[in-house]
Amino acid sequence: KETGCKTGTQGGADFIGGRGMLAWEASDDFELLLTADYQKETAEPKADSVTEIDPGAGFVWSGIPFGASGPRYDTRFLTNDPSVTYATYSDPRSGLSFKPETEYESWFSAVRADWGITEGVDVALILAYADITSTLVWDADGSPINVQSTSGVQTIDYYTAELRFSGRAMDAVDWTVGGFYYDGESVN
Repeated sequence: KETGCKTGTQGGADFIGGRGMLAWEASDDFELLLTADYQKETAEPKADSVTEIDPGAGFVWSGIPFGASGPRYDTRFLTNDPSVTYATYSDPRSGLSFKPETEYESWFSAVRADWGITEGVDVALILAYADITSTLVWDADGSPINVQSTSGVQTIDYYTAELRFSGRAMDAVDWTVGGFYYDGESVN
């Protein structure tokens, strides 16, 4: 059965990503592991459709009731087809417009060093960095009159460091002690 789904409408996505690892075993007591990861997704907004509208909800457009200043947001914007929407991602009254595209991009890198300090004591040092940026848009009302459209950008950057000592005591007890540091910033 044909569902009417079309490429190039809502829900399409392009994705690229990669991950690499490099390990170096300098000796029986020292190993270094480098890891890097990149992801990027560019997509149309998620495929959705409005299934019900309450015309008595009293929606207001720029402070003026729809009935007094422009088209009323009512059932004429129901398409009864899940692959069709009247969403425009723009507000004809204010001129504000959003490109109907979401994006996610992330970089991650880490280095881990493991040393066997003595026969029964090991130390691990782990350093990591991440940089994440995402943009989103949504035309929630599915109509060209902009009852509710949103656009936003989120950024997250963080650094971490971990130093850990571990070993075995008296051939009966495994132990680990260490510290962890985090420095991050998130903006929405």
